[in-house]
Amino acid sequence: MRASFGSQRPPWWNKPTIQPEEADRLARLPAVREALYNFDFSSTMAVEGERVSGVQSYGYSSGWPAFQPGTFVAGRDFIPREVDQSRPLVVITRPLAEELFGGRDPVGRKIRVSVGNRAVSEAFTVVGVFELDENIFSSVIEHLAFFPYTSALKRLKASNWQVNVWIVPQDSVRQ
Repeated sequence: MRASFGSQRPPWWNKPTIQPEEADRLARLPAVREALYNFDFSSTMAVEGERVSGVQSYGYSSGWPAFQPGTFVAGRDFIPREVDQSRPLVVITRPLAEELFGGRDPVGRKIRVSVGNRAVSEAFTVVGVFELDENIFSSVIEHLAFFPYTSALKRLKASNWQVNVWIVPQDSVRQ
Protein backbone atom coordinates (compact mmCIF):
# COMPACT_ATOMS: atom_id res chain seq x y z
CA MET A 1 0.00 0.00 0.00
CA ARG A 2 1.45 3.36 -1.02
CA ALA A 3 0.97 6.42 1.14
CA SER A 4 1.15 10.01 0.01
CA PHE A 5 4.59 11.31 -1.02
CA GLY A 6 5.46 7.83 -2.34
CA SER A 7 6.63 6.45 1.01
CA GLN A 8 5.99 2.91 2.18
CA ARG A 9 4.16 2.70 5.49
CA PRO A 10 4.22 -0.41 7.67
CA PRO A 11 1.09 -2.61 7.63
CA TRP A 12 0.03 -1.45 11.12
CA TRP A 13 0.04 2.23 10.13
CA ASN A 14 -3.27 3.96 10.95
CA LYS A 15 -4.71 0.77 12.46
CA PRO A 16 -6.44 0.87 15.87
CA THR A 17 -4.39 -0.05 18.93
CA ILE A 18 -5.05 -3.51 20.33
CA GLN A 19 -7.13 -3.20 23.49
CA PRO A 20 -6.79 -5.34 26.66
CA GLU A 21 -10.30 -6.74 26.10
CA GLU A 22 -9.04 -8.39 22.92
CA ALA A 23 -6.40 -10.27 24.92
CA ASP A 24 -9.11 -11.26 27.42
CA ARG A 25 -11.20 -12.71 24.58
CA LEU A 26 -8.24 -14.69 23.26
CA ALA A 27 -7.56 -16.03 26.76
CA ARG A 28 -11.02 -17.63 26.80
CA LEU A 29 -10.21 -19.86 23.82
CA PRO A 30 -9.90 -23.53 24.87
CA ALA A 31 -6.36 -23.97 23.50
CA VAL A 32 -5.01 -20.82 25.22
CA ARG A 33 -3.56 -20.88 28.74
CA GLU A 34 -2.55 -17.18 28.77
CA ALA A 35 -3.07 -14.23 26.41
CA LEU A 36 -0.69 -11.57 27.65
CA TYR A 37 -1.26 -7.92 26.74
CA ASN A 38 2.08 -6.11 26.62
CA PHE A 39 4.15 -3.26 25.21
CA ASP A 40 7.64 -1.93 25.77
CA PHE A 41 9.15 1.46 26.55
CA SER A 42 12.30 2.93 28.07
CA SER A 43 12.51 4.34 31.58
CA THR A 44 14.94 5.91 34.01
CA MET A 45 15.07 4.61 37.57
CA ALA A 46 16.51 6.25 40.66
CA VAL A 47 17.01 5.20 44.27
CA GLU A 48 18.71 7.64 46.62
CA GLY A 49 21.93 8.60 44.77
CA GLU A 50 21.83 5.80 42.21
CA ARG A 51 20.31 6.42 38.77
CA VAL A 52 20.01 4.06 35.78
CA SER A 53 18.85 5.38 32.40
CA GLY A 54 17.70 3.37 29.39
CA VAL A 55 16.01 0.62 31.38
CA GLN A 56 14.17 -1.67 28.94
CA SER A 57 10.69 -1.60 30.46
CA TYR A 58 7.53 -3.56 29.76
CA GLY A 59 3.88 -2.99 30.54
CA TYR A 60 2.52 -6.51 31.11
CA SER A 61 -0.53 -8.44 32.14
CA SER A 62 -0.05 -10.51 35.27
CA GLY A 63 1.13 -14.01 34.45
CA TRP A 64 3.88 -12.83 32.08
CA PRO A 65 6.42 -15.32 33.56
CA ALA A 66 4.50 -18.03 31.66
CA PHE A 67 5.99 -16.52 28.49
CA GLN A 68 9.30 -15.09 29.77
CA PRO A 69 11.75 -17.87 30.76
CA GLY A 70 13.32 -17.15 34.11
CA THR A 71 12.94 -17.43 37.86
CA PHE A 72 11.91 -15.16 40.70
CA VAL A 73 14.92 -14.93 43.01
CA ALA A 74 13.03 -12.68 45.44
CA GLY A 75 9.42 -11.64 45.84
CA ARG A 76 6.67 -12.31 43.31
CA ASP A 77 4.78 -11.25 40.20
CA PHE A 78 1.95 -8.72 40.39
CA ILE A 79 -1.51 -10.30 40.48
CA PRO A 80 -4.56 -9.59 38.24
CA ARG A 81 -6.26 -7.46 40.91
CA GLU A 82 -3.17 -5.23 41.20
CA VAL A 83 -3.16 -4.80 37.41
CA ASP A 84 -6.88 -3.91 37.48
CA GLN A 85 -6.18 -1.32 40.20
CA SER A 86 -3.17 0.23 38.35
CA ARG A 87 -1.02 -0.27 41.43
CA PRO A 88 2.47 1.33 41.29
CA LEU A 89 4.42 -1.94 41.37
CA VAL A 90 7.47 -3.17 39.51
CA VAL A 91 9.47 -6.38 39.07
CA ILE A 92 13.13 -5.80 38.24
CA THR A 93 15.94 -8.04 37.04
CA ARG A 94 18.78 -9.04 39.34
CA PRO A 95 21.42 -6.83 37.62
CA LEU A 96 19.14 -3.78 37.98
CA ALA A 97 18.48 -4.65 41.64
CA GLU A 98 22.22 -4.85 42.29
CA GLU A 99 22.85 -1.56 40.49
CA LEU A 100 20.16 0.34 42.41
CA PHE A 101 20.25 -1.36 45.83
CA GLY A 102 23.70 -2.94 46.12
CA GLY A 103 23.44 -5.81 48.61
CA ARG A 104 20.17 -4.62 50.18
CA ASP A 105 16.95 -6.57 49.59
CA PRO A 106 14.93 -4.49 47.08
CA VAL A 107 11.54 -6.12 47.74
CA GLY A 108 9.22 -3.60 49.41
CA ARG A 109 11.48 -0.64 48.58
CA LYS A 110 10.56 2.30 46.33
CA ILE A 111 12.11 3.26 42.98
CA ARG A 112 11.49 6.65 41.38
CA VAL A 113 10.58 5.96 37.73
CA SER A 114 10.39 8.43 34.87
CA VAL A 115 9.66 7.90 31.18
CA GLY A 116 11.14 9.93 28.34
CA ASN A 117 10.72 13.67 28.45
CA ARG A 118 7.14 13.53 29.71
CA ALA A 119 7.90 15.21 33.05
CA VAL A 120 6.23 12.27 34.77
CA SER A 121 7.98 10.72 37.74
CA GLU A 122 6.43 8.40 40.28
CA ALA A 123 7.52 6.03 43.03
CA PHE A 124 6.96 2.33 42.35
CA THR A 125 7.30 -0.44 44.93
CA VAL A 126 9.49 -3.40 44.02
CA VAL A 127 7.49 -6.62 44.49
CA GLY A 128 9.91 -9.02 42.83
CA VAL A 129 13.37 -9.66 41.44
CA PHE A 130 13.48 -11.82 38.32
CA GLU A 131 16.45 -13.61 36.82
CA LEU A 132 16.16 -14.23 33.09
CA ASP A 133 17.22 -17.60 31.73
CA GLU A 134 20.27 -17.48 29.46
CA ASN A 135 19.38 -16.77 25.84
CA ILE A 136 20.94 -15.15 22.79
CA PHE A 137 19.74 -11.69 23.89
CA SER A 138 20.57 -11.84 27.61
CA SER A 139 24.01 -10.28 27.17
CA VAL A 140 22.59 -7.37 25.14
CA ILE A 141 19.99 -5.99 27.56
CA GLU A 142 21.21 -5.82 31.13
CA HIS A 143 18.48 -3.85 32.92
CA LEU A 144 14.82 -4.80 32.59
CA ALA A 145 11.71 -3.79 34.51
CA PHE A 146 8.18 -5.22 34.35
CA PHE A 147 5.18 -3.05 35.26
CA PRO A 148 1.45 -3.76 35.33
CA TYR A 149 0.44 -2.40 31.93
CA THR A 150 -2.32 -0.30 33.51
CA SER A 151 0.21 1.41 35.79
CA ALA A 152 2.58 2.11 32.91
CA LEU A 153 -0.24 3.75 30.95
CA LYS A 154 -1.89 5.66 33.79
CA ARG A 155 0.99 6.61 36.04
CA LEU A 156 3.92 6.89 33.61
CA LYS A 157 2.01 7.90 30.46
CA ALA A 158 3.92 5.18 28.58
CA SER A 159 2.94 4.72 24.96
CA ASN A 160 1.09 1.57 23.92
CA TRP A 161 1.11 2.31 20.19
CA GLN A 162 2.74 -1.05 19.44
CA VAL A 163 0.93 -3.52 21.65
CA ASN A 164 1.51 -7.25 21.43
CA VAL A 165 -0.60 -10.12 22.66
CA TRP A 166 1.56 -13.09 23.49
CA ILE A 167 -0.19 -16.45 23.48
CA VAL A 168 0.83 -19.26 25.82
CA PRO A 169 -0.90 -22.48 24.68
CA GLN A 170 -2.40 -25.07 26.99
CA ASP A 171 0.03 -27.90 27.73
CA SER A 172 -2.18 -30.25 25.73
CA VAL A 173 -1.75 -28.21 22.52
CA ARG A 174 0.88 -29.54 20.15
CA GLN A 175 3.21 -26.90 18.77
